[in-house]
Amino acid sequence: MKHFSFIILLLAILSCNTSNENTVVKEIVKIETDTIYVNKGSTTPDTSLIEGVPKVVKQNLSDIKIVLSKLSDPYEFHLYGKIEFFINQKLIYTYENEYLEIQAYQDNVCSYFEILENEIFSTFYIFRSNNRPEPNNFIVFKKVGKSIEKVGETETLTGEIYGDIDLDGIFEIGGFNRHCEPGVKETENPNHPLFCSDFLRVYEITNTIERDTIVEQTILKRKKQRVLTHR
Repeated sequence: MKHFSFIILLLAILSCNTSNENTVVKEIVKIETDTIYVNKGSTTPDTSLIEGVPKVVKQNLSDIKIVLSKLSDPYEFHLYGKIEFFINQKLIYTYENEYLEIQAYQDNVCSYFEILENEIFSTFYIFRSNNRPEPNNFIVFKKVGKSIEKVGETETLTGEIYGDIDLDGIFEIGGFNRHCEPGVKETENPNHPLFCSDFLRVYEITNTIERDTIVEQTILKRKKQRVLTHR
């Protein structure tokens, strides 16, 4: 038996760091074959989606456009295996590998920040890479002038620390490098201040990615102080 669907309207409005002035309202027709058509009455299937997820997502940031493609299964996770950077419509840098799974959405593909180095602004782009079943890891690129280079990657991190946590002008990413499970020891209770503390990691993002052991020790010191009140 054939099943017919009503005409639906898809309003493509997504939260992002950039303007939504280019928001487009498309009219979608869904017929009994479950094929999605771009416009009412069109005979051209919309091949830009897989199970409702865009095959390609983009974000414009100042003079640069970042394009993610190679959508991978499971599609509902929005995972992409290729990153491309464009300046003035010209491709300047590509990054991909067979295990890359960047979690991203239209107009929200990465985080970024700027720092002033030798009177020149450098922009850093941080991508969240899905590393299931372990926590995500973070891949960082840097733009200076018209060029892009890869800074490096963090280890797997839960990401509760994300920003300049110690106000030293340097961006930090941190958290625990594994998903900790409750145990029988006092410190293995999730409510204990020292729960999972052995796996705390904080990295600072500059021209390299290095552990910030000073911040780690400061956090651990505060956690140990809380043990007294916890008891």
